[in-house]
Amino acid sequence: MSDTISSIPHIAHHATVKEIIREIKLRREVDFNDMMMKLYGITKTSDKEYLLVLEYAEGADFGLSKRIKSTDQISFDTVPYDAPEGFNITGGILQDVNRENKQTEKLKKRDVYSTGVLLWELSSGKRPFTDKEYNISLAREIFQGLREGIVEGTPKEYSNLYAKCWDSDPEKRPTIQEVAIILKSMISSQQTQQMIKQLKLNHGLFLDGYRIEPSKQAVLSENGILNISLYREQPLIYTYVNNHGSLTNLLSFDLDDNKELNEALQPSDICINFPVAEITYNANLLESFSNFMKGDEALYETYGHLFARKVLVGGTLFIDDFKSITSKQQVDSFKFFLTWVYNSVKYNKENPFNNLSLNFFPKLRTSGGEKLHAPVDLTNWMNKLYQDNMLDVISYTNLILISELRLGKSSSIDASQEKQPGIANFKEKLSLEDWVRDSIYVNLARWVKEFHLLQGIIISEYLRLEISKRTAVSFVNVPSVYLSDIFYLDMIKPTTNLEKILISNNIFPNENARDISTFPFMKGLIKNDNLNHRNYTHFLVRRERYKILLSSSSSVDVKPSEEFKLAIEKALESIRPFVFLQNVFDEYGHLFPLTIVLGKSLKNILPNSPKKIELRSPTFDPLKSHLDNLNISYLLTKKGNIVEKNDLSNWIKDDDNLEIIGFENVISLYDILEIEQRRRIDVVLNKQDEIKIIMTGIVDLEDLDNNNIEHYKRINVKPSLESENYEVFGSIISDHGLRIEDFSVTFGLYDFNGFSATIKTLNNTSVNITECFILWTIVGNPSDLSVFSPKNRDIKVNYVKKSIALKPDISCYSIESCQLSEDYTIFLNYYCLKANYEPIDIKLVKWSNDSIDIQIVESNNSNSNANESNEITTIIVDVHIFILSSDYKSLKIDNDEKECNLNLIGYTLTEDIYKNI
Repeated sequence: MSDTISSIPHIAHHATVKEIIREIKLRREVDFNDMMMKLYGITKTSDKEYLLVLEYAEGADFGLSKRIKSTDQISFDTVPYDAPEGFNITGGILQDVNRENKQTEKLKKRDVYSTGVLLWELSSGKRPFTDKEYNISLAREIFQGLREGIVEGTPKEYSNLYAKCWDSDPEKRPTIQEVAIILKSMISSQQTQQMIKQLKLNHGLFLDGYRIEPSKQAVLSENGILNISLYREQPLIYTYVNNHGSLTNLLSFDLDDNKELNEALQPSDICINFPVAEITYNANLLESFSNFMKGDEALYETYGHLFARKVLVGGTLFIDDFKSITSKQQVDSFKFFLTWVYNSVKYNKENPFNNLSLNFFPKLRTSGGEKLHAPVDLTNWMNKLYQDNMLDVISYTNLILISELRLGKSSSIDASQEKQPGIANFKEKLSLEDWVRDSIYVNLARWVKEFHLLQGIIISEYLRLEISKRTAVSFVNVPSVYLSDIFYLDMIKPTTNLEKILISNNIFPNENARDISTFPFMKGLIKNDNLNHRNYTHFLVRRERYKILLSSSSSVDVKPSEEFKLAIEKALESIRPFVFLQNVFDEYGHLFPLTIVLGKSLKNILPNSPKKIELRSPTFDPLKSHLDNLNISYLLTKKGNIVEKNDLSNWIKDDDNLEIIGFENVISLYDILEIEQRRRIDVVLNKQDEIKIIMTGIVDLEDLDNNNIEHYKRINVKPSLESENYEVFGSIISDHGLRIEDFSVTFGLYDFNGFSATIKTLNNTSVNITECFILWTIVGNPSDLSVFSPKNRDIKVNYVKKSIALKPDISCYSIESCQLSEDYTIFLNYYCLKANYEPIDIKLVKWSNDSIDIQIVESNNSNSNANESNEITTIIVDVHIFILSSDYKSLKIDNDEKECNLNLIGYTLTEDIYKNI
């Protein structure tokens, strides 16, 4: 085992106690683990920076010397750190004599030598022998006994230690364990001195009527025994503090002094002390104190009135307007929040109330005068107290009169008495636990965890209700808790399988309840099969004790948790949002109750007709009579335990082991989400079955033959689609991003994995088709295709399909559309149902407010085929039209980072082709 010394940030004198307490707390948490590095002590640099001395990783050789043993030859860079007995100086070459035979004990002694050099380096603040060149000559001098000199101001005990470590005789060096013990002793002594001076632990207490001041001279010596331990009891509550009408002044030594309290002592309704640690100090009396012979007044003036054998450090809060609060619910909710924050911070528990915006928050101030205006301020203050150890002295206890201490007498002061800075009097002292005991919120923190109030309810594919393991919500306000004492006998006959499952899981039919089967992401999970042919009734006995409300008439007191929002966001950004969103709700829950009823319940199943009876006090006799009438001899608990009819009286009186007996006001977990995320989910769900842009892409044509005038290109899409019911629009563009009018392109042969493009050359052109690209976009119903790119998801489109019967000598046709306006964009695609006829292109030529005119350009081959036919054949062309409003100027490409202008694919409606009717 070896030691390493690691630096921690600069610790000023006033923070020393806080850092020590923090270190004790951390070490206490991990000291059960032998694999954790031990804290040996602390040292201080000339700049007053403190350094922790920690146990190093297990190993046979010190890290520094390891670096110079990769070869037989030793590097001169580390010569000052390596023990000289390892040197073998031959012909100007420095070799490691132990490289081939690394005896553990010898290497450990060499470790100690290296440690000594490091200790010198820490005290000097520089590398050893900086005035010398690291070479064979220096190695020879070290071998002959050269060592660095002791830096002026170095504690003698410290310099003696490192001098022993680098002794030329390895057998005279201490072991590394002895080094650690000596360092620990030195550090402990130094820490003790600093803490004694910082807190004036060896001084008396002088009471001037409104302050507690340390005495002018010390009472005890500085070489006593200091003990610091974490405070394990509850925080302490003091009511009606600093009442200026009271005759009591605990800050005055003369208890009969009836002078008015100093104005600096501000009255407060509640004072809360949060002790973090308790400190005791025992030492011998100083001779100057023991031999003090002057009168009492001089004694008090010099050494104070009292001496405290125990000091509590922590933090103090004052609540100035608490008695003016008339709402018990507000008082109870604040007490709950305060307790929850305290437990969360002190014990490192997750706090779902961090970002509360409480309807009520009292006037809080610290002992230093800082005002806490909001819940987050209280949380931050508590974190500084328990995590950052920003501590003050909050109480002096185990008091003894200074005169009794001087004479060695036992204390005549009651052991329960204490003196607190800033507190002259109070009405009542009680623990935090006792203070909140009468609050109906006292168990809310436990209920939140025990009953999973932050989780949603999952309906599995087998119609089983389960509590999600993921946290779906966090609190915005403290939930409202109401005491209840109502008995219900419910007889309910479910009519559907879903209703049966819900009743079995404490979700009961209600005329105001929403239809759960219509909730988002319930599709496929719910089958409302009729159960009327099954003639049985749920017989339920429920006793309500509490109702927890997570909403009010104007607001919901929960919001989506950060992890739930992030999961939704990730799903929305997916190109397959339906699948990913469904997975999120399957994981976080489909349902969420805004009212949770706690109590006890019993049940049985029997044939009967539904009815509901409210049982009034006395409860047992009416219930027993109903059981007799229905011939029911026993009932079952939620866990399946039998409760005989004769035991019902005891069951009714037992308030222990509460359970959830009802979920009310059940909403979809979707409803918890913020407005924008709900809007984006609605776009994905596409309940109106609107046509949307599914995805866009660009593909090169390098594999085509430029000598052909007609080309076919297969385009595959990823991920695959789940339907062939979609449409494709597109165009040919150059590598410079310009639309090429010399080619027409149509799309067909749609399947799950993609589609085909047919490209025709319209004119004699010098454009090389292999240097061009197809820009394409798929439109369709996202719900059918199960693919929906997020890049163009919010674009609203109109889709028109028109079948046109071609007529001889007519090339232009008018098609009715939605309301049009200038700068709208029109996309076109077409099919011909006649196998041996195919138009070469379709173009937009005119438009009006509610129609467009298209021109069908036929090939010469198509005309000749038609003329040669003796039969009169009607040729039908299906025209597909895709319309975007002027709100949109471009499309984002899914398989490219680029955007493309809409006129690269479609036709822009301009004034020069507007048709006046």
